[in-house]
Amino acid sequence: MIAQRLADLDRGPRRTAISVAVVVAALTIGAVVIAILRSIGVADAAPAFLLAVVVVAVLRGTGPAVVTAIGAFIAYDFFFIEPLYTLTVRDPQEWLNLLLLLVVGIVVGRLAGASRARA
Repeated sequence: MIAQRLADLDRGPRRTAISVAVVVAALTIGAVVIAILRSIGVADAAPAFLLAVVVVAVLRGTGPAVVTAIGAFIAYDFFFIEPLYTLTVRDPQEWLNLLLLLVVGIVVGRLAGASRARA
């Protein structure tokens, strides 16, 4: 396990750059999907970010998937929770949604990443 982690680190900046690009693209697409769903009346579209986490986990592995889950948590709070464009949460009920998004995203990302590693 540790040897595999060290081997992953040795792959260099190109691998990291690709992973960053995939994470940013997945989060951007997820945010656009959520904006579209909310514009047509879907109240809680946060699970669209979970799909982004799974896609990143399958394409890039566990580490980028966990980063995507954390990014989804921050992006959902910043762009879709009142007050908008702050990291403040007015409604305490929204904290549950945010924390569930974070925890489920991390768990799903780790599971999908582990499945990728086994394959």
